[in-house]
Amino acid sequence: AGVGVDHWERVSADTAFEKPSEATGFIFLHVSSCFPRKGIDVLLRAWGDAFTSSDDVTLLIKTFPNPHNTAQQLLAEARRADPHYPNVVIIEGDLADGQLKALVGMSDALVAPSRGEGFGLPIAEAMLSGLPVIATGYGGHMDFCDAENTWLVDYEFARAQTHFGLADSIWVEPCADDLARQLRALHDAPRAEHQRRAERGRERLLAGFTWASVAERVVAAASHWKSGNAPELAHKRVGWVSSWNTRCGIAAYSAYLTEHFDAEVQVYAGRRTREEELDKLLLPADGEGVLRCWSSGFGDDLGELREALLADLPGSLVIQFNYGFFEFPALSDLILTLKAAGVVVVVMFHSTCDPPELPERRLELLTQALSECDRLLVHSPHGVLDFAGARDLGSAQQTVSNPSSPFRVASFGFLLPNKGLEQLLEAVATLVADGCDIVLTMLNAEYPAQVSREAIVAMNAKIRELKLESVVTLDTIYYTDDECLQKLAKEDLVVFPYQATKESSSAAVRHAIASGAAVAVTPLTIFEDVAPAVIQFDGITPKAIAAGISNVLDWTVDKREYHSQRADEWRRGHCHPVIAQRLEGLLSALMSADQADF
Repeated sequence: AGVGVDHWERVSADTAFEKPSEATGFIFLHVSSCFPRKGIDVLLRAWGDAFTSSDDVTLLIKTFPNPHNTAQQLLAEARRADPHYPNVVIIEGDLADGQLKALVGMSDALVAPSRGEGFGLPIAEAMLSGLPVIATGYGGHMDFCDAENTWLVDYEFARAQTHFGLADSIWVEPCADDLARQLRALHDAPRAEHQRRAERGRERLLAGFTWASVAERVVAAASHWKSGNAPELAHKRVGWVSSWNTRCGIAAYSAYLTEHFDAEVQVYAGRRTREEELDKLLLPADGEGVLRCWSSGFGDDLGELREALLADLPGSLVIQFNYGFFEFPALSDLILTLKAAGVVVVVMFHSTCDPPELPERRLELLTQALSECDRLLVHSPHGVLDFAGARDLGSAQQTVSNPSSPFRVASFGFLLPNKGLEQLLEAVATLVADGCDIVLTMLNAEYPAQVSREAIVAMNAKIRELKLESVVTLDTIYYTDDECLQKLAKEDLVVFPYQATKESSSAAVRHAIASGAAVAVTPLTIFEDVAPAVIQFDGITPKAIAAGISNVLDWTVDKREYHSQRADEWRRGHCHPVIAQRLEGLLSALMSADQADF
């Protein structure tokens, strides 16, 4: 429905109001609570980069005292660090609407480097008052801001650091360097450009954001729903293109997610390899709703998959993307064909780094097709198993309650290169040499490929070389998920010492988190999405891994309980039923929007 802004037109500026005498020259106004979300720290940093005390400019901050407002402290620190820091004036007292409008009228521009906005009313009020605006290029204000009416600041996504402490809260981080550039650019732009952009913003706001237009949209929507003419989904079925029922993390998590869908799901699975066919006696039957109609690897034009999809025509289709799955021209043709047929297409990326050995499989070759998709999901949605036997980490006090027992460390996942297992062995050797009572169980299953078999031979040789035969157990058996969880729950610490990877996320680390054991990881981006639930080492070297393990050994009871609580909260919010509900809701909304006529 939107938000109305034209009430600002009815506010009269208080002609008796005077701005602070220290506010001189070209005045950039900032109006906010100065909560961390408002980006005041970025603004003050960029302000010092854009100008100096010799510039005839002022940053005028209208805010109010509150527990999360650190503007005064940040300003004091900036002035101590830079004796030539440019002029800043802070107003913390209450202002009536007329006084605020007068203050806006006395300013030359508004700057709002927010990390997130619901709407951005001060931005709209500034535009209505004829002020040029600098704002972050992301947030609710982008409903009325664009490159034609605003100086937009570049940004990156980041985890929100707020007093709510929510694990999955995301905001954007405005680029301080770009904000400094935009401050200079607006300051140096001619007045005519200021007026042109502000007028474009004003016209856009008055055309679509009056309270009358908001009311009309609310009434129209209610009338539409009441009439019974609201769009209904003609095709609620969900198509799912993925590896399936194989010893593959993508296949496993696909099964966990789709089993919690309310809608009917048709799986279009890749054909099994010869080795997987030999193993099928150990795997459950495919069951209904599974059609194997494409081959992973090279040479498949996806013709059979395309024909099957066009015959079934599901309302939405989720495609699991991995570089080794599809020929790119065939995948591109498939996506474009389905979009032309009116299917909602969502692509989920499990890897985003182009493999140098496969120059014909670069993401840029899929640009046109991916731009037609309804959503591109990276790193998510991935859930964790709801394991009834999850260990209560807070009560697992081996070093306190039973100091005579060795500290149990485990690794987990397929045994493949770059998983850091050799570095973990060297770290354990260092700890043993330092007198730590520690044992390592390597639950690293053999992957059906020659590279894995070679890695197993190398790992056994490394164990012998470091004389760790009495300390380390290498277990390469492929266990069921429940068996894995049972084994991991017995460990004190599960370590993922990855050195490098092109994967976007890790299913193995989620299994470990689900077990309830403490989980530690190296500082790689693959683990960024599980950060609230894990312990992060300071580095990837054997020395850093050893130091990280030693640190956990020395944890106090309070430290363990605090980590346990955070991990448990993360598990509850990421169990498969919750993630499946989010994903199905997304698909349903996309299908509804695709069929809506207003």
